[in-house]
Amino acid sequence: MKGKDNKSFNNLLKKRTFSFLIDLLAIHYINKGFILSYERFLKSFFLLPLSISQEISENLGKLSLATLPFIFLAYFTMMYYLGDGQTIGKFLLNLKIKETKNNRLTLLNCLMRSLGYFFCYFIGLFLFLIPFITKDAKGIQDWISGTEVQDKTTAKRKTENDDQLDLFRAS
Repeated sequence: MKGKDNKSFNNLLKKRTFSFLIDLLAIHYINKGFILSYERFLKSFFLLPLSISQEISENLGKLSLATLPFIFLAYFTMMYYLGDGQTIGKFLLNLKIKETKNNRLTLLNCLMRSLGYFFCYFIGLFLFLIPFITKDAKGIQDWISGTEVQDKTTAKRKTENDDQLDLFRAS
């Protein structure tokens, strides 16, 4: 039984890692799309001289760095809240965020989890390794938001097995 739990623990950590990487890729493309649409807006609606148009194109990298933190926070907060605890990455890998005590996420839980991600991402990426060294696989984002990651496929199997065992115990 211990080996099986260890295997599901490692599987959860792998899924969390890949889910986060998918989300970072989504954030990258959202940010890129925002910057490109801003550039296109400026160039198409305003008749700008060529020198100003080139200067805008050269400074888009700075603008991209400025918008990234806002898009990062908005993506995770809104996706968790509106997506019932799932982002694009978590949806694709059958993971879900749930509140530790009552399983219902609030906007505050989602915001605090996003701020935890923000802290880890912009302060030091090594902080994302914390779930790999804790027994409960929780990281800074889990602790400050009062949430945890649940593998939906494992949770579904557990409830089906619990129902099955209850049927046999009642007999």
